Amino acid sequence: MNRTSDRGVHRNVFALISVLLLARMSLGVDIVGEWEFRFSVGEWEMTANAAFTKGADGAYSGKWTPVWPEDMQTDEMAFNPDDFKITLSNIKFDGQKLSFVQRVSMPEWESESTFAGTLQDGRLAGTFSGEFGDFDATATPIASGAQSDQPRFWSWAQKPPMGWNSWDCFGPTVTEAEVKNNADYMAEHLKSHGWEYVVVDIRWFVENTKAGGYNQRDPRYVMDEYGRFTPAVNRFPSAADGKGFKPLADYVHGKGLKFGIHLMRGIPVGAVEKNTPILGSDARAADIYSRRQQCRWLRDMYTIVADRPGAQEYYNSIFKLYASWEVDYVKIDDLSRPYHADEIELIRKAIDGCGRPIVLSMSPGATPLESAEHAVNHANLWRISDDFWDRWQDIEEMFGRCKNWAPYSAPGHWPDADMLPLGRISIRGERGPDRRTRFTKDEQITLMTLWSIFRSPLMFGGDLPSNDEFTLSLLTNDEVLAVNQTCTNSRELSNADGLIVWAADILDSQDKYVALFNTRDGAEAVSVWVALDALGLDGRCNVRDLWAKKDLGETAENFSASVSSHGAGMYRIGPK
Repeated sequence: MNRTSDRGVHRNVFALISVLLLARMSLGVDIVGEWEFRFSVGEWEMTANAAFTKGADGAYSGKWTPVWPEDMQTDEMAFNPDDFKITLSNIKFDGQKLSFVQRVSMPEWESESTFAGTLQDGRLAGTFSGEFGDFDATATPIASGAQSDQPRFWSWAQKPPMGWNSWDCFGPTVTEAEVKNNADYMAEHLKSHGWEYVVVDIRWFVENTKAGGYNQRDPRYVMDEYGRFTPAVNRFPSAADGKGFKPLADYVHGKGLKFGIHLMRGIPVGAVEKNTPILGSDARAADIYSRRQQCRWLRDMYTIVADRPGAQEYYNSIFKLYASWEVDYVKIDDLSRPYHADEIELIRKAIDGCGRPIVLSMSPGATPLESAEHAVNHANLWRISDDFWDRWQDIEEMFGRCKNWAPYSAPGHWPDADMLPLGRISIRGERGPDRRTRFTKDEQITLMTLWSIFRSPLMFGGDLPSNDEFTLSLLTNDEVLAVNQTCTNSRELSNADGLIVWAADILDSQDKYVALFNTRDGAEAVSVWVALDALGLDGRCNVRDLWAKKDLGETAENFSASVSSHGAGMYRIGPK
């Protein structure tokens, strides 16, 4: 959206703000309490606060307040926000389905929209229809009479994040130009299919980095006077003059996408050696560090001792900095294996207090299962494996991990099976030569099928501009991506002799998603089947092949398909 938009376009924005605010009314059997909605309108990240009450007659009323982004608060706004009025009528809610009519009015202008949506797993999904067209919306509670115990940060990742990360193709050496090239491709080819994150991975603060590992002999770090890493200007020229990643984030946001960075747990060794001050504290770097549990594979950082004065303030300071850069996502390494609960809690508190919703991804894995509840309550996603590469054995091992972690997937918190090493990888990578992925086409379909029905975050690791048609087809099959983004109750149904069946439920439907896998070696395809009663279905059912995007007709009692060695199929099966 161009900031020089005329008043009519601004009205469109304001109407969208209002209807999304009102969507929060449907969450929970009792929606009394305070609510927040965050969403994107053009280039703007919008926030709205709402508070709802319920009358003795059972009717709801509410007060709602849009929070206008600073870059919208200009003379171009051309209206008084106090004149912005919202009313509701014909509200109907049966405990699951919500509908209402909403009217927005200003002097000399008003607009009416209707909403219809469904509530499931604490998440509302629906559609607004009105003079500005139809658009989808989701809503999640922050606090209410019924659901006040849900962490606020869960609302920041209601679906598994989908995006691109620089690690698999550029290792620690990615440049600003390469990030922009991948953002451009995503905006043109993938954004309309739900892909939105662009993430700069490890060591963006080292000037003399190298491929095929890390330069740990004589690294030249870039950091500010408070011991906080800043981007290496020779690789990210827009960061000059203290701008940090804000210009690059602006570029990504201007594409309608979100921006993320990689961090290492702890405080920089260089900050301790210089004993830099800690912003917001009388303590200094040397007061809060320990050599204990220093990362074994990368010696950039020391452990932060959580109960020392200045420890929380250091983490606060870095996230205040990243919030000022308008970072949307952080991947923090050396955090979950071994599991550093104390520092994770410092990080959670720092993010929650930084003034910006920043999705937290913990890495690497495997995160210990005994720490699952802690992870659920402190992170949006966490790794369930070590680095995943283009080897068939890595896929084979993931089936068991996904089975164990599936019960912990839900809106706001996602076990992470790691990145997708597809397309062209390792251009200047950490593992192996520049190459196309070593996975066969069947193995790539297996990878995408398992990640989708397990509901893992989808972070593509290849160089997007180098994609061929087959790779692009994997990333733009909306029927398969819908499994990842919307299914519930994902589970393994059977696993015997290399033949595996997974299933998942579908929101507001009796239909089921079914994935069939053949992990056997050999050249011949094998029939893999599932009994319909194991899916909770009976009678004759319709079957749709999601990869082929075609209906297969009817089946009864069971469904079977021929699946290639190392291959998979994904289907939607439902009553006739």
